[in-house]
Amino acid sequence: MKRIFREFLNNHYRNFLAKAKYRRMLNNFLYFFVWKFIYRLYALKRVDEKLILFAAPYDGKLPKDFGSLYEMAKDKGYKCVCLFKFKGGSSVFYKNELSKIKADIKFQKYFARAKVTFLNEYYLPAYANKPRKGSRLVQLWHGCGAFKRFSYSVKDSSWGLESELFEKYKVHKTYTDIIASSKYIIPIYNEAFDAENGVVKALGVARTDVYFDEDFVKLQKNILTENYPQIKGKRLILWAPTLRGNNVQSSYAEKAIDFVKLKNSINKDTVLLVKLHPRIADKLSFDEEEKKELDGFVIDISKDISIDTALCSADVVITDYSSLIFEYALLKRPMIFYAYDLEAYEKQRSFYFDYKSFVPGKIAKTTDELAELVNNIENYDYSVLDSFLEKFMSACDGKSTKRIFEFIVEKN
Repeated sequence: MKRIFREFLNNHYRNFLAKAKYRRMLNNFLYFFVWKFIYRLYALKRVDEKLILFAAPYDGKLPKDFGSLYEMAKDKGYKCVCLFKFKGGSSVFYKNELSKIKADIKFQKYFARAKVTFLNEYYLPAYANKPRKGSRLVQLWHGCGAFKRFSYSVKDSSWGLESELFEKYKVHKTYTDIIASSKYIIPIYNEAFDAENGVVKALGVARTDVYFDEDFVKLQKNILTENYPQIKGKRLILWAPTLRGNNVQSSYAEKAIDFVKLKNSINKDTVLLVKLHPRIADKLSFDEEEKKELDGFVIDISKDISIDTALCSADVVITDYSSLIFEYALLKRPMIFYAYDLEAYEKQRSFYFDYKSFVPGKIAKTTDELAELVNNIENYDYSVLDSFLEKFMSACDGKSTKRIFEFIVEKN
């Protein structure tokens, strides 16, 4: 009987939230009543000058966007709280939903007391209340530079929210600070976050500091070699494509490269490392004949190796529209852009700049063109890379963590 009741409750709750109007009703109740009440209740207490909150919209380990700031805060004696919005774990649907609700309420309790709250992504509970006097809400964002349009720049599109939702829930409107990788992109961030002048600050990106640490970079190559000893002594080319699809939920991977042709067209001492986005890490497959033909050439590291390790290890990166180009540029190594579907993708997502003049490398649209660029990579124009870095990453110099911490936490 207990099991039957639990299944009934689980199915009833799932069906309830599956209906858009009921989901909206729940969100409105939480946003306009519960979250505001909890925040105001805990705001009756003083701001805790030693409390720093890190909040991310997913569960798991500490995001690298927070890592160095978290460590610096701990070293300086601050109390650090990490909250992750729950996204599953139980086979019972309503338990997962209730866990999310409890996580959002917990966020309001700490948000009301923390001196600084750091975010790295869209976070709806943070928009229900403006930070009280003496506290700051800081958006670090998870991407460097400015490439594909996002947030307010794509509202009412398949990749964005409806204008009505932006206005209703005050999306991105409660930040005291938004951190950018250079002064050049401040106007773009102003548009994307619909921010007032002065909110976006070019202080650098904390997680990029590691790319200026020679010991860290060397260690990543060792980590990769330990996991895949067959790559030792090989030239490593990393293929890291971006998501495709109308939105994140429907994203997919395409086998757009003729891997066999590429293998037969380039230097034999080359390995192609494949690093897919976590959301599509298991969506690329080869048949038995392809596996046999590509053995020793294509190595899929999507699930086993971090993007930091992959970037630090790669001699060359091949990508299309991924923002990883900003981090990789800091290593000052050549890039090739395989934009076989440029016109279609540009129409679907759109960019802040003309793609062909923006990317710091040459563009290929076929496997033959890609092979030619790989074979002539020694002709890469590093002056283009220098200009790219100056525009988009000038505030990233290996000292971003210290600069952000001093400005956000210690100065104010």
